[in-house]
This record gives sequence, structure tokens and C-alpha cells, in this order.
Amino acid sequence: MQRVFEVRRALERAIAANLATRWGGQTLALMRGHLDAENRARGAGDRAELARLTGLFQVRLAKITENRLFSDDLRRQVALTSLVIAQYDAQAHSACPEHEHEHEHSDIIEALEAGDTRRAERLMLKHLDHVEAGIQPPTPNQRGVDFEEIVSTVAKPSSRRSKQGRA
Repeated sequence: MQRVFEVRRALERAIAANLATRWGGQTLALMRGHLDAENRARGAGDRAELARLTGLFQVRLAKITENRLFSDDLRRQVALTSLVIAQYDAQAHSACPEHEHEHEHSDIIEALEAGDTRRAERLMLKHLDHVEAGIQPPTPNQRGVDFEEIVSTVAKPSSRRSKQGRA
């Protein structure tokens, strides 16, 4: 997971710099609408919708750059992160507490709109630090989901089925 966050830090820092440079002095209406949707989900106590929206936040920022490589690469990294968060959600209530998302996302948008590249980059990296720190792998006594085991079980027919098929 550490490598995923290394890639995310590089991508999201570059995305923040791109947006602050291009959009400084302008309102990011799409992202303001996104923040409103997050706040509505938060107010309604809709954790599933809030989780979806907070995961979509960075992907939408990448899309605004109009650089398809940013969008495609970040979408994959966010998907990997979301799988891990979903896997460990029973052990850790959330990878990033809701109040941190609310303020961090809003602060990032404000820095981008102000054209403050350094602040936008710093806030983006701080946000990713919080997300990564909130992901708690299982303790040695707990067994997490083994994705390789699941895939290999689905991909290979069991020896029992093969023997029955030959009879």
C-alpha cells in the first residue's frame, strides 16, 4: 500500500500544481458543487454516499486538468486505495474522519482557486498522509482478505470437481 501512496503523492501534487496555475483567480464551480454534495451526504448521515464522494474528489480534480494520463492513472490508484479501505473498514471506522475530509477538501479548493500552488500541494500531501495513516491493516491475530487466494480459487477448478467430471 505504501507504493500506491507514493504514486498518489506524485500524481496529486502535480495535479494540484497544474490546477492552481491554470485556475488561480477563478471559481472551480464543479468542485464547489462536489463539496456541497459531500456536505449534504454528511448532514443526512449517508455514509455510503459520503464515502463514494470523498473517493471521487481527487478523481474529479484530475479530470479538470484535461490531462487524460492524470485522470486514468489516478483513477486506478484511488480504486486500489478504496479496496484496501473497504477491506479494513471493519477494523478502522474510516481511513479519514469525516470532519477532516470536509475541511481538507474545502481548504484544497480554496488554495487552488487562489492560485496558491505551494499551499495546494502542501494541503494535498497532508490530506493523503491522513488517508494513509487511517488505513489500519489487521493485527497479526486477524486475517485480512487474501485477494490472491480469492482469484486463484475462482480461476482454478477444484481437484474434487475435476475428479467428479471424469467419472
